Formats: sequence, C-alpha cells, structure tokens
Amino acid sequence: MPIVHKYELPPCLEGIMSVSKYDKLLNGKADTLRKRDLKLGRPFALKNSKADYKAKIHAAFLVAGPKDPYTGDTLRYDLVGTRNTQEANGVVGVFDKEYFLKPVVDHSDPYSDELEFEICSWIVNSSKTLLNPQEYVDLCRRIVTHAG
Repeated sequence: MPIVHKYELPPCLEGIMSVSKYDKLLNGKADTLRKRDLKLGRPFALKNSKADYKAKIHAAFLVAGPKDPYTGDTLRYDLVGTRNTQEANGVVGVFDKEYFLKPVVDHSDPYSDELEFEICSWIVNSSKTLLNPQEYVDLCRRIVTHAG
C-alpha cells in the first residue's frame, strides 16, 4: 500500500527533496517552532496545535517565491533541510556565509495574535528577529539613510 502524504511538495522544493523528506521537515519545524513559542509565552502558541503549525508552515512554502521578499536575493532552496558546518560544530545561531540565502521559516510578525509564517533568507530572518515586517523595513530605511 502506498504512503499517503497530507501535504504535497511545494513548487519551490520540486526536484530538491522528496515528499517524504518534506514531511519530516514540516514535522520538525512545527515541533521546534511551537515548543519555542510556548516557552516564550506567545499567545498564538497556546491556541494552535502542532498540526496548525504544520499547515501554516506548508502554506508559507506554497506561496514562497524564488526571491527573498525583503531583499530580492535569489533564495538557495537547495540548502533547505541541510545544516551548515557552524551549526554542525555546535555554534548555535552562526551561519557560514554560503548559508545566508538559505530559505528559513520565519514568523511574519512575532507579536501578532495570529500564527503566520513566511519564507525568507536566513540572514534576513536573523536580522529581523523581533520585528514585524514594517518595523524591519523602517529600520532598513534608517540604516540606508544614515549610511548615505
């Protein structure tokens, strides 16, 4: 009997990973993000199950384009599901530069009452951490203005 998968492979990951690997990715991301959100006391974590997280992460992958939504840089979908050497060596939160454009799952707005995700580059996610999209864009404008 063939294995039935609830979530089809998003277009951005076709030819990059199998549906089985995508299932594992969704399970892992949903579990990790929900546990972290519960620990941080985020309201949406209390009212959303792991299945809700999986559905929202999948929805973000379905609409993800080839470019980072903030910088327009081409995302490296071939790196999804891989770990960089810094992570593998136990250096948490530090990425080799070749991984800066690795697509990652990011909360659209970490302070919203609604659970929503987007796909963006690791470098954007890392710099945007506690900001909603508009706050992040405003910060970037201030940086560019100040730099001249």
